Amino acid sequence: MDTTLPPGGDGVPDDEALARAGLRRVQAYIRTEQSKNAIRKARHCDRRAADGTRQMNIDAPDAEEARAALRALAAAMRAGTVSPVAVAQVIDRPTQAGGDPLADELARLRRVLVAGGWRAWVVRRAARGGVGAATS
Repeated sequence: MDTTLPPGGDGVPDDEALARAGLRRVQAYIRTEQSKNAIRKARHCDRRAADGTRQMNIDAPDAEEARAALRALAAAMRAGTVSPVAVAQVIDRPTQAGGDPLADELARLRRVLVAGGWRAWVVRRAARGGVGAATS
């Protein structure tokens, strides 16, 4: 099969060259104008862009509390009472001393694992039951 398409007399490949390249002739109908629904969706998208918002699909836990919290956060961000920077700071903020001891310990373990080295190796080995396990 010849895949090169030499141009015809006017710079466009002729039917034989297209057939040799593995293409076949078809008759098709295509929509040349937008449907009413497409026009409506485009207008809706333009209005949202003008308002400074857009729709996002996210994965969240399957709990009504999580859904309500995310909706409230989005509403507060749209209203301007909460900034995206403040949300990022809350998410990245280390746990406060005297808070949940388990959360503090998990944060410490996370820092050890991210840093790597022999401490991270020991934590991983312990998690697999390899350190201090009785051997028989």
